[in-house]
Amino acid sequence: MALGMQLFGVASFATPLRYARSFSLDSAEGFVRLRIFVNKDTTTYALCPAGRCPSKIDRRVKVLSIPLHRVICMTSVHEGYLEVLNLRDHIVGVDQASFICDSALRAMGKRHAWAEVGSDAQTDWERVVALHPDVILYSYPPGGVSSLNPKANALHIPALATPEWLENNPLGRAEWVRLYGILFGRERMADSLFEVVRHGYDSLKAGMKMRKRRPTAIVGLGWRGQWFVSGGGSYVAQLLRDAGIHYLWEDDRHTGALTLGLEGVLDKGREADLWLNAGEARSLAGLESMESRSVKFRAFREEHVYQNDAHHCAEGGNAYWETGAIRPDLLLSDLTHIADGTLDSRSGNYYRRLPKNNSK
Repeated sequence: MALGMQLFGVASFATPLRYARSFSLDSAEGFVRLRIFVNKDTTTYALCPAGRCPSKIDRRVKVLSIPLHRVICMTSVHEGYLEVLNLRDHIVGVDQASFICDSALRAMGKRHAWAEVGSDAQTDWERVVALHPDVILYSYPPGGVSSLNPKANALHIPALATPEWLENNPLGRAEWVRLYGILFGRERMADSLFEVVRHGYDSLKAGMKMRKRRPTAIVGLGWRGQWFVSGGGSYVAQLLRDAGIHYLWEDDRHTGALTLGLEGVLDKGREADLWLNAGEARSLAGLESMESRSVKFRAFREEHVYQNDAHHCAEGGNAYWETGAIRPDLLLSDLTHIADGTLDSRSGNYYRRLPKNNSK
């Protein structure tokens, strides 16, 4: 059942989540309770229509007046969730304009519809206050410590840290769009979008189960003697598995990144069929200039290197980081075409095959 604002405050209110594991929604004491889970820690928010909350709420519970209207987005993925729900006009601040890929949102910035506020220690808090945000959206930091939340609390500005990146199921990350639908009064749109994504993803996944041969793959790029690869329990590994690709670290159970030596990656991945997400390389020549030992990988020599930058802007924004989390169905479509060798240098939603020499 699609959720509507008329359900807020009803004792039986609940949002059945199918894949997301890092948040929950239910009713409690006259408001909608949002709980966000990171490891063993739980942060609780009271979502109150027009700010009408019961007079007695545990002081440890953070209050958000919904629907939200003025938002500062501190990461690309938050902008992406709002873009797919046609909520660009609710964005009044971003961390850095150069990270934005969406042309409509960039155009709004040129009309001064939103302002840059900086990030981390460089955040311009005077500008933040002047924007009068209803909330600051930021990603829960890997170490769990952020200077943003204490400063926002001191200024009495609500801040919501989201750990959608911890979801190990691609559809779990996409399902976070349902929370944004509730926060902004777009429940039906969010539910409908998620169902489109889920159906598309599951249909592609079912088709890949019939694949007789699974091409092998490595991911990432070495840097100063170290190579960061996605753990076998991560959403990246799940995407590859669902695309019919044998990720060489898929038996590992880590949900985060693994730090390996380049020689170890070379020993295991020398004969891999595919190489994905090769750092910031825009061409094979550029990749070789970054890592001269790239030529030792068969995937490089046979030009089967694929980059997740099919749609990026010159300033640095990349659609993959903006909306990729919300559209795993489109990511899976790209990866299935990569697996069967039919993705060229321009045809993907998020991926492209790296050319030999190209400044793109």
